[in-house]
Amino acid sequence: MKSAISKTRKYNGFNAPKGSRISFVDGAPVVPDNPIIPFIEGDGIGPEIWLATRRVVDAAVASAYGGKRNIAWFEIFAGGKAKELFDNWLPDDSVDAIADFGVAIKGPLNTPSGGGFRSLNVRLRQTLDLYSCIRPIHHIEGVPSVLKAPEKLDVVIFRENTEDVYAGIEYQAGTEDALKVAGLLSELGTEVREGTGIGIKIISKEASRRLVRRAIQYAIDHGRKSVTLVHKGNIQKYTEGAFSLWGYELAKEEFGDLTITEKELWDEHDGVLPEGKVLVNDRIADAIFYELLINPEKYSVIATTNLNGDYLSDACAAQVGGLGVAPGANIGDTSALFEAVHGTAPTIAGKNIANPTSLLLSALMMLEYMGWDEAAAMVHKALSRTIGNKRATGDLTRLMDDARALSTSEFADALIAELPAVEAKEQLVGDETKNQNVVPAANTRGKRAMPKVSVIGAGGVGATCAQYIANMGLADVVLLDIQEGIPQGKGLDLLQAGALLGSDARIHGTNDYADTVGSDIVVITAGIARKPGMSRDDLLKTNATIVQEVAHRAFTLSPEAIFLVVTNPLDVMTYLVWKTTGLPSAKVIGMAGALDSARFKAFIAEALDVSVVDIQAMVLGGHGDLMVPLPRYSTVSGIPITELMDAEKIEALCARTRDGGAEIVSHLKTGSAFYAPGASVTMMVESILKDSHRLIPSSVHVGGAYGIKGDLFIGLPTVLCRHGVHGVVEIKLRRDEKRALKASAKTVQGTIETMETLLG
Repeated sequence: MKSAISKTRKYNGFNAPKGSRISFVDGAPVVPDNPIIPFIEGDGIGPEIWLATRRVVDAAVASAYGGKRNIAWFEIFAGGKAKELFDNWLPDDSVDAIADFGVAIKGPLNTPSGGGFRSLNVRLRQTLDLYSCIRPIHHIEGVPSVLKAPEKLDVVIFRENTEDVYAGIEYQAGTEDALKVAGLLSELGTEVREGTGIGIKIISKEASRRLVRRAIQYAIDHGRKSVTLVHKGNIQKYTEGAFSLWGYELAKEEFGDLTITEKELWDEHDGVLPEGKVLVNDRIADAIFYELLINPEKYSVIATTNLNGDYLSDACAAQVGGLGVAPGANIGDTSALFEAVHGTAPTIAGKNIANPTSLLLSALMMLEYMGWDEAAAMVHKALSRTIGNKRATGDLTRLMDDARALSTSEFADALIAELPAVEAKEQLVGDETKNQNVVPAANTRGKRAMPKVSVIGAGGVGATCAQYIANMGLADVVLLDIQEGIPQGKGLDLLQAGALLGSDARIHGTNDYADTVGSDIVVITAGIARKPGMSRDDLLKTNATIVQEVAHRAFTLSPEAIFLVVTNPLDVMTYLVWKTTGLPSAKVIGMAGALDSARFKAFIAEALDVSVVDIQAMVLGGHGDLMVPLPRYSTVSGIPITELMDAEKIEALCARTRDGGAEIVSHLKTGSAFYAPGASVTMMVESILKDSHRLIPSSVHVGGAYGIKGDLFIGLPTVLCRHGVHGVVEIKLRRDEKRALKASAKTVQGTIETMETLLG
């Protein structure tokens, strides 16, 4: 078994979430009920397909085990994201995390361009000694195929992962090293042409035997009838031929009573496989391609060398629908890495149209590897039903008749809808795991279930948010801050105040992001106020750095949450949270318009000496100086204020609204507003959790609304529902109002560009 991991160990600067590690005994995983599983989102379409996969897996685990088991996901980094964050395509900490926690899953990764870079996938496999690349390939009913009978192919390919030409032993033509190798070959009696690039193919006895051992054991464990050793030994006798020879030797030495050769099958049993025996045979590599097309049903498990396996697994995947529906796993004796087998598809990245099936099937393999067969079976059944009912992503439906194309997120929704309800499934776990630490499902406390809102930042705004949300009984609240003692003290004080006010909501103060796991809503108030001597750019960079880290850490633990942003400059920080998390724009919302409209509303009520209850106020645009108050759409009992006040008075109210925050700061001397911002956030939280569909001016992704182009967030009339943004209401604006709104948007866009430059 592996040695224990230090509880203080950080990976890429982050603590692992609460949970337990997977250990190994004799090469087999011992899985607790709450395993920590590292994941790498991947490049290109990776974040989209990973989010969909994670949602389905979490739902299946919850459904299968009724909260008795759950996965503590832990993001680690490789590829483009790692390069951006750490200037390293594959940080050592990421490799260490996979080794330490035992099982991981990843999306597709780009290989850096230019000389000197090995494939990141190959580096991971070789560094972790993940010697078995396992590719189960079978047809899912409904998936279009070029074959008439794709269901006949049901094969599991075991590809040796660490040797062959993938060992990376190459010498560029014309280099001194290439000339040295050519000279050595000449001494051994082999001449090569001048200007020859040289690569060395290595095949070892140890690597060959352990790969075949795993393939035969798999066949025995899964009731498969044959293991075929695929090689090119008729040409490469001492590498490919040796692989086959060593495979036969291993079968006879370690599985002699359970295996039979093809010669023995015909000489002793007239071609009839005896009960309880596995046939071990071999085929030449080029012949097997033909055989798998003409007689696919004759083959069950294939064990082969690295290059042959690479070709063969992709060719077989093409027969059942392509790489988009083919899973993959890389397994060693003390680690396992499951992965999407396709590329990063950069041309469709960010469009929410990618097919997550490959990664989802790889996650299914992971669940089976962990022994969580019930959850794995649910995922497979959901896939079969959904695709069988002609609901899939566009890459598949364009080849189907009368099919409905779904986005990536919609496909995940459809799969989850096919899972049995969590409440209807109360399956007990086995005796071997009863003494493991069990973590309840998120947001569950016995029979009482409350939504969960995490507020990041326990300053004035954050603590006020927590107070209002809890006192209204909207949700349990986690109040998090980096300062030790502050969130704990405020949380405890607010909890006790709730007892006096009759609120059953819990408030928990913490410094540990793990306590935010499974949040329904995350409110980001973290950031600093501008200090003396600090430029606007200094403030922008500082808060952007803070918000970027907060968003990443919160999203990692709550990928399904809706994010509400309060940190200034608000519209820009909302954009940053959206980019950092990769969430759909409907799930990232800024608080701006609600607060600005509330201020306008309060000033109108004060000026007219009427009840604020009868007033509706509308403020659009960027937060602060950039806001665009709309007096024509601001009313008292339906009467526009333009009918109740002259233009000069209205303009004075508009100016006071724009300066509303500054006016409060001028009185406080230190600090800024927190009651009204806290109440504004609470109003948004209420509309989301209650699915009220309230129209609340909010900073949202423009999406072309009001003729504003570009990826930016700005205050617009927004309907908020349980999914976040239900829609943006486009009201008719005068030319001057349109100009003001577009000018506001242009300023926000400029600040976004400045921020991106500052962040590098």
